Amino acid sequence: MKHVWMKTLFVLTAWMPCAHAAVSAAVDGELVQVLLDVTRQLHLSPLDAPTRFSLFGMPSAFVVLEIKDQIKPFMQQLHSLPAPFSRFTRVGNQIFFSGEQSGAHLQLVIDLVHTRHSQVLLSAVKLAPGTRLGTDPNAWVPTRPRYLPLLPAGGRLLMDICYVDGQRNCHQIYLYPQREKKQLANVLEAELVAAHWVRQHAGSGFSSWARHGRTLQYFLDRANADTALYLTAPDELW
Repeated sequence: MKHVWMKTLFVLTAWMPCAHAAVSAAVDGELVQVLLDVTRQLHLSPLDAPTRFSLFGMPSAFVVLEIKDQIKPFMQQLHSLPAPFSRFTRVGNQIFFSGEQSGAHLQLVIDLVHTRHSQVLLSAVKLAPGTRLGTDPNAWVPTRPRYLPLLPAGGRLLMDICYVDGQRNCHQIYLYPQREKKQLANVLEAELVAAHWVRQHAGSGFSSWARHGRTLQYFLDRANADTALYLTAPDELW
């Protein structure tokens, strides 16, 4: 499941520009250097400069790489390398290679849909002290998660991403067990109105609110008997 969470992270990065001021610039630089070093080891070319972000408060970065040859020979090359990737697994059409280098956890995601020309995602995460890696997705959640005070109680934080570059917004995903979508929407709306937020747009589970020039957006969706909340808000609200 750890790999599923990381894949979710990469999907979110495509549309969610945000920031987190607490990320250390020095650590950011180290992670970017790790990505560039691994890129050279793999003899690949980055399509753009690495993007820095934080994952549950842990400094992180990713870069998109281009594979000009066929995927199969490249994967054979990865298996033959002694480092840095020591583990791999497959989830659907994605192959996940993982390992460690220079104190950072690495993840390389390969999409098997396009077998001749492809792009791969390489990420590096500076794990917090005591963080363990395993199959339990809770291993990625810190002992003191950053819950947004405006939200109704009872939610479980599944994802917390903030980008270093761009607008100062963060993105989170919460799961509310055994909560109806309509009930959660009503409670959340009441909390925002009480905090003097003004609704700008609403429809099909999506809602956008504004206050003092800041924008807060969320989307509610059913997940079996539970309700999932996808949230974008200024990092200063935490």
